[in-house]
Formats: sequence, structure tokens, C-alpha cells
Amino acid sequence: MKTRVACWLFLALPLSRAAGQTITQVGVAEKQDSIVTIYHFEEIVVWGDRYIKAPGVTNTVSELEIRRRNSRDVADVVSLDPGLTITTGTKSETQTRIRGFNARDVLVLVDGRPINPGYYGKADLAMLPAENIARVKVMKGPASVAYGANGMGGVINIITKNGYERPLTSISADVGPDRFSKVSINHSRQVGRFNYWIHGYDDRSAGFRLSNDFVPTVNEDGGIRDYSDYRKTGANLKIGYDPSKHATYALSIGYHTARKGCSPSASPLEAPVYREFPSWYRYGTALNGSWQVTPLLEIKSTLFADAYHDRFKSYLSREMNDDNLEYDSLLENWTLGGNLDGTMNLGNGQHIRAGMHIRRDLMNKKPDRDEPWYSHHHLTATLFMEGVAVHRSGASLTAGLGAHFFAAENSSSGISHLSPMVSVAGKLPFALLASAGWANAVRFPTMHMLYSATSGNEDLKPEEADKFEIGVERPVVTGTVNGLIRAAVYYNRLKNMIYRASRTFRYENIDEASLPGWEATMRWQYGTSVSLDVSYARVFASGASSEMMEELPEHRWSAQLYARTNFGFEISYGYNRFSARTTYFSSIWLSAYATHDISIIQAIRSGLKLRLRIANASDADFQEELGYPGPGRQIFAGFLWNF
Repeated sequence: MKTRVACWLFLALPLSRAAGQTITQVGVAEKQDSIVTIYHFEEIVVWGDRYIKAPGVTNTVSELEIRRRNSRDVADVVSLDPGLTITTGTKSETQTRIRGFNARDVLVLVDGRPINPGYYGKADLAMLPAENIARVKVMKGPASVAYGANGMGGVINIITKNGYERPLTSISADVGPDRFSKVSINHSRQVGRFNYWIHGYDDRSAGFRLSNDFVPTVNEDGGIRDYSDYRKTGANLKIGYDPSKHATYALSIGYHTARKGCSPSASPLEAPVYREFPSWYRYGTALNGSWQVTPLLEIKSTLFADAYHDRFKSYLSREMNDDNLEYDSLLENWTLGGNLDGTMNLGNGQHIRAGMHIRRDLMNKKPDRDEPWYSHHHLTATLFMEGVAVHRSGASLTAGLGAHFFAAENSSSGISHLSPMVSVAGKLPFALLASAGWANAVRFPTMHMLYSATSGNEDLKPEEADKFEIGVERPVVTGTVNGLIRAAVYYNRLKNMIYRASRTFRYENIDEASLPGWEATMRWQYGTSVSLDVSYARVFASGASSEMMEELPEHRWSAQLYARTNFGFEISYGYNRFSARTTYFSSIWLSAYATHDISIIQAIRSGLKLRLRIANASDADFQEELGYPGPGRQIFAGFLWNF
């Protein structure tokens, strides 16, 4: 108990004091890119951009790219990343997998606040709107130890907008087929030392229409997909405060609610299950602080709270009423915690960074309306240290160590794990920049794995992964053409994998597994009017871990083309192609498929733009998961008005 109190006092100390006498300014006025400067304290930044990149392949989607694509949610924002596979199946929830790792292994942060619920451990990116997102950063390879535990598969870092930009009010609205409509309002302003950003939205649909090529089954007759309707509403508020030139604070608050149906399996091999979420809630807050204590020492801190609640109903027949109710469950998740870290510049390119994370997960679950509530909790903490040395030739060495601690409620001693990492980077002949890295990562069991009445096993060991990666990149500059060619080869070795043969089997630790693969990306920018990105990724598993490839494409191709004219016309084209995939029925494969998405924007006058989006323009019939066909062609039209 004393240890926990000491940890909380250590975490809260920087938030209870004003910054001391300092010299270096952290504010906006003296920075060329104020937006990036302010956002740095709301995310984990491995050293400054002036020194060395974070180890591992990183992809960042900017606010400009989000607007060009007319993205609707975060799942849509990252859909073109070649290392990600996002599918939607049971419960109408997205499963986000990075390089073959399970969705529960992907750590998702919003302004430094982890939003992976403690019970299942995976975050639904389709429930996060895109209109208030400043940028999304995806880290896939060996990551810094500063991210702590439970990001074994990778990290998706979401940074929301703030009020440091010019005063702005923005209204966007879109309509589409089957009573689709989405309205979003943003307003921001800076007043003295304060700034704020307010965002609200309403997103609803009666469902989505299947492709005209869909072949009806005994479970799904085509047309509008059964029980694919939803309504999502929410609001976000961010308030920033600069008490001096040396300190910056931001308080972000978000509230999201939804009601949605869950489409049953369309496969004739499975009996359909009729389910719905009559209520779904997520609300949370994060308080960020950044202080330049001395010209050489910077301290950052985050305190956060996140809550996820849902009510989930399952019915025995298509007549979804209480007379046919199978069960009516309630789930409540709370996550409380914080981060604290400091970076010391030792001069001559030498840096040391150290800090801690602490997180407490609590849950209440009521399996059915006539059953009692039961509760569980656990504690996760990390202490880390990382250092970087830069040689005068430009070569760099980064090394770090994370000490992770996990205490379940019935554990007398808890679990500890050490995760080292090391990476090197340097210049090679022919303008090549090369890097190589290795990191050990850990994923502690979720509450569902430990305590589920049908599958729980309190003796589970944490999953562990050794992640290796070698990458090269080369800039290409010829006249008005700027380009970049990047390639990476990786090998992930997993230990103590947690697996269950079916939903009624207990979770068990099984043998080791491996997930090797590679990625390649080519980017071209022709002047300021045309850009093209083309990517290819491959991931495969050894025979002993072939179950990890279920519904995961071994090959994936993606491309994005953007062009604009001097007359305010913009067009963006996105292409995704997925190879055939295995399923849990060994004799059944999901067919390869490709999707084409087109976004068109036309400026009408200052601040007003009309936009059109065609999703799945070729009306392809495809299944992301067995029995769950995706939407056919959808056409959305709307406007964006900034004033």
C-alpha cells in the first residue's frame, strides 16, 4: 500500500507546483511549428524531431490528409496503412491488427490517455470521430520502452486538435444512402493565456446496403444488411493554459454514446445470433503538463481517467424482444492512472529519458439481468530509462530498459518483467539511411482472460514478444519531384501465447509462434499539386502459429493518389487489395478482394467547400471476416464551412 501511495505522490507532484526559474521558452511564439510544439507534450515523443527518430517503422496521418480523404472515423483514417488490417465482424466492432498481432495487443492512446478497456483489452476505432483529430501516429516495429506495457503489437497515438490555431468555427454535414447523416461542429479560440477547442457530432444510419453481387444465404437475403443500423453522438472539449513561457497545460474531456445493432453471421455454416447494444458509453479526461525546468531538463506529466460501459443483449430469434431474450448483460470498465517522464540533454547529442506509468483497471460485470454483479481489478506499472548517443558522423545508438509490474487482485506477489530495447541508425553510401532495432515487449492478461466464467484462467502467464527490424530509406529529389523509398524487414517471435480453441474453452498459454514479414513504400510529391503513395506488405506465420493468420491477408497492396488544381478542385483516390485468407474452418478460404475509394472536394468560395465521397466505388462483394460481408458502393455528399 505504501508503494502505491508513493507512486501516486510522485506522479502528482509536478501537477501541484508551478514551473521554477527557467530560461528556455516552450510556448508557441518562438517556434516555427507551434502546432507540433504544443502537441509534443500530449504524446510520447522519443527525443525531439531534431535528433533521432523513434525506432521502428512509423506512419503519421496529418490533419490535411484526414480532410483530403473525407475520413469519417479513426478506423477510416488509418485504413491505408499497409501494416494494419482492420476488420468488422461479431458485435459490429473493429478489430485492428498490426503485423498479425491480435487487436488486444495494440495500445491506443488519445492525448496520452490509454483507451483499451481492461476487460477485453481492444479499442473500437470506428467509435472515434475524425473531425477533431489533429494527427494519428502508428508505430509498428520495435518501440520505445517509454510506451510501457501492453503495446506488444504496436501503438496508435491519436492527438486531438487544440485552440492554438487561428479562431475558427467549422460546420460539416454529410448525407448518404439508407438515411445516413453526419453533422459535426468545431469551434476554437485563444483568449490571453487560455485556448480552447469544442467539438460535437451526431452520426446515424439505418444500415448499409450490400453489394449487388452478394449471393443471398439462408441467413441474409441481401439489400440492407440485417441489423447494421446505428446512432453515435458525442462531444469533446480541450482547454489549454500557458501560465508562463516555460509551462503548458491542457485538459481534454470527451463523452461518446451510441446505440447500434449487431449483424448476425451471413454464413450458412453458422446459426445466426441476434444481438444489439441498446446503450454504449465512453467518457474520459486527461490532464497534460509540460515544464522546461532548466535549459537542459524537460518534464512532462499526464493524469487520466477513462470509462467504458455497455449494455449487450442477445436474442433467441429474429424477433428481438424481451420474450425471446437469451441474456441481457451489463459491463462497466474504469481506467485510472498517469505518466511522468523527464528528458535531460547532456550535450553533444547525448540524452537520457526516464519516467514511469501507472494504471489501475476496474470492472463490474452482470452476465444477465437475473444474475448478481461481480467485480475485479488489477494494477499495471512501468519504470523506464532510455538513452541516446549521436556520433558526429550522424550515426546514433538508442538503448533502454523497462521494468513492468502487474498485480491481479488474487495475486500475493504479482508479476514482474524486464523489457530491454536497442537500436542503431546511420548513413550508408548512395544516400541510404539504415536502421536496425530489437525490443522485448509484454502483454499482461486481460480481465476476460483471467476471470471469464466460461474461459477464464487465473494462472495465465503474460505474453511476450521479441521484435526485430531492419529498415532502409532513401530520399529522391529530381527537379520538381520529391520522393522517398522505404523498406523494412521484421521478425516477431512470440512466447507464452494466450489462446483458446473456442469460446467455451479456457484460455491457455501455448507454444511459441513467429510472425515474420516485410513492408515497402514509395512516395512521390510533384510540386505542390500531385502526390502518390504506393505500399506493399507481407506477413506470414510458421506452421505452429498458423491460427494467427486466420482472416489475416498474407499480402496487401495499397495506394493513395491526390491531385488539386488552382480552381479549388481536389481529388483523392485510395486503393486497398487483400489476398485470400484462411478461416477457423480449415477447408474454407475468404476470397481476395480490392476496394476503391474516391473523395472529391470543390471550393465554392472562401471557407466553403462541397465534397463527395464514393466508398467501394466498384461495388465489390467481400468479407473481412467469415460470415460478415462489407458494405457495397456508398455515395456520400456534403459540405465543409470554415468561418
